[in-house]
Amino acid sequence: MILSIETHLFFARIMKEHALFLEAGFPCKEEEWIKRADWFREQFENLLRDTLSISDGRINRCVTESNELVTKFTIPAEKRTADLSGVPIDSELSAAAQNLRPLSGRQDFRRMVPFVHRLNERAFRLLNGLIDFKENILKEVGNCKLFTTNYPLLIKHILREAKLYRATIEELMQNKHPSYKNLRKT
Repeated sequence: MILSIETHLFFARIMKEHALFLEAGFPCKEEEWIKRADWFREQFENLLRDTLSISDGRINRCVTESNELVTKFTIPAEKRTADLSGVPIDSELSAAAQNLRPLSGRQDFRRMVPFVHRLNERAFRLLNGLIDFKENILKEVGNCKLFTTNYPLLIKHILREAKLYRATIEELMQNKHPSYKNLRKT
């Protein structure tokens, strides 16, 4: 349960950022590609928002103290990126992540199980779509049918990260501990 929440806090942010990179990298004439990337950005923002809504007091102290969710640079970078790219970024999500308190004492998570299960399923479905989207971008760029300012190597990298997130969620949905072999593939 806790590991699912922590995983979404970490990776949903990264996926929304990947979608932002993709969105900002398409030329204006590629309206459909831009809309699709924007849709994924919004969906992962919503996933992060929903995860944050249940996270306070329910994640490990090492996560809240690690700066892996946000740093002092995150919100200023988001504001500057939004100003320069024209892509909206909800910095309230970062502020909420900054204010998360760690797990304290024993808690009864039974009521949370269905909600976290739905988050996992939702993330899994979104990731399948995002992975297909990134693979299509690579294919179209490789066939000289699409231009983006994002280099294919970057797209391959963010594709591997999406696959890692999906593999992690899949293992969590099967009540397994995520394996380190998936991390080495990234």
